[in-house]
This record gives sequence, C-alpha cells and structure tokens, in this order.
Amino acid sequence: MHRSLTRLTRAAAAVAGVVAVASCSSDSNGPNGNVKDYFSAVQAVVTTGAAPIAPSVSFRPSVGAKTKGQRPLFSATPTQTINATYHSGDVPTGSGGPSVSSAEQGSTPLLGAPFRYSLAGDETFTKVYISVDGASGYWELDLPVSVSVLEMVLEMTGDAGSSFLLQTALGGTGGVGPAHSETITTTDLSNADISATVTWTGGPSDVDLHVIDPNGFEVYYAQDVSPEGGRLNLDSNAGCATDNINQETISWPHGTAPSGHYKVVVEYYDDCGVSNTSFTGKVFQNGTQIKSFSGAFSGVAGANTPPFTAFEFDR
Repeated sequence: MHRSLTRLTRAAAAVAGVVAVASCSSDSNGPNGNVKDYFSAVQAVVTTGAAPIAPSVSFRPSVGAKTKGQRPLFSATPTQTINATYHSGDVPTGSGGPSVSSAEQGSTPLLGAPFRYSLAGDETFTKVYISVDGASGYWELDLPVSVSVLEMVLEMTGDAGSSFLLQTALGGTGGVGPAHSETITTTDLSNADISATVTWTGGPSDVDLHVIDPNGFEVYYAQDVSPEGGRLNLDSNAGCATDNINQETISWPHGTAPSGHYKVVVEYYDDCGVSNTSFTGKVFQNGTQIKSFSGAFSGVAGANTPPFTAFEFDR
C-alpha cells in the first residue's frame, strides 16, 4: 500500500507471481494430520508474457511498503491465476532440480487467513511443491512459464496450530530439487487486544487500511509496526500487484495496545482499473466484535477520493 492520508502522490509498481488457493477436505492423515489441515488451498498469479528474471539483491517481495519497490518486476500483463492441485502420498524431492535459494514470509501467519510466502530458486522452475513435515499429502503448483521468483498465498486454516515446519521444493527441466524447511509460528487474533480487518469486492483494486492509535501513531503500509507492537499483518494488491486476497488486517497482540482513542480509516490508494469497489470491515477487542462497517469507492482513485473514516472507539 502506498501513501499517507496527507500524501496524494502515487507509487508505480509492477510485480509478478503470487498466491495459493484451492480448498478440499482432509483425507488420510500422517502423524501430524494432512497438509490440508494446515493449508486449505494454494494459488499463484503469474505473468505469462515476461522473461524469467532473478530476484533483487534484497529479496523482500511483499513485506512492508518501504520495500515494495524491491518486489520482483515482471511485465504488467498478461497474468494467469494458477490453482494448486492436491496429491496424496509423499512429496517429490530430489537433487537434480532447482533449489530454493531464498524464502520469505510476506505477511503475518494468521490462523484462518491468507498467508503470503515467497520463494526464489537458484535456477528457473515451473513447479512448486508445498508440504508440512509429518503431515500426509502435498500441494503442487504447475506454472505455465518458467520463473526465478514466485510469491505465493497459502490459505491457512484455523486449526494449523501454533507452530509447524513448512517444506517447499522446486521442479524444473532437471527434475525436482531438495526440500527447503522453515518453521512457521502462527498468530491467533482471537485474543488480540485489537484487530481490524477490511475486505473488498469488485476486483483487484488497491485499498489500504489505516489505524491511528491513542499516541497518534498511524499503522499502515508505510509504517507497518508501531512502538507498542501494532502491526499491518496483511497488505493486499500493493501498487496494483494482484494477489487475489483483497483483504488487509491490522492488530495489536494481547497486552500491547495503548489505552485511549483509536481511529480506523479505509483509503482508496489505487482503483487499478476497477470501476467500483465495495468494502466491509470488522473491529475486535479481546476477541469480541465491537463494530462492523461498510462502504464503497467508485471512479478513479486519487486526490478527489477522500479516505473513509470507518470507526472511532476508545479502549
């Protein structure tokens, strides 16, 4: 996301790769259940008209607005959404294919919410295998083009637990490479001091959520962590880089939110060519919903599209 409420300039951004989504019920379970108990879906939005490129030196494709310019750049069009396919059995791994050279969490791993996760390979790849250590089954992304970097979105279930070992492997012309493992520590917002979420429909426009705390600190894409620990957990469609999430969340963990007056604001950063965008939102304190709100934006986003004050409350 991309501008303070007092700044009306735009940042241009072009991006490749993203997302994971495809739901199914669980079948045979391993010692730690089935991979679908952790991720109910996996999907990727890829550009199909650009040549493969290497990741930037600082590989942070989706973390925080201040690093948005470091997302891997691809041709803006055309794009294609790829849904992962679930397979039972053991995930393929080997030694002849590409290896994961960089991996990064692009959003907070929230239980029951989309989770962005990015990979870079030491060579180009056309397949990604996603599994969980000790769980049966795996998801496979079969890409229509070779890429060097991919930003995925994994649809995390509400029952994924507090921690698990995510495993990814890449496939290319030389076969499948070795598994890359990373411990994912999840966040449960059911006991958060404050959590605010906005979700929108109409298309992949760039809507920004802002929350101003009692100290005057504004949590949003350009200041994604407050001194007390308030955090922009999920930032969607940044700079019109479509990720199919259309959702943003800001929260303060249990025991961290300052007392006083809060203001929740929804901003239309960029219409991204979408004619109308409708949004709904919810605000929770200590797991209890205290407000729901809704609104709509239309036309071209910019100086004549004022922010929408969704809700003000005291804690």
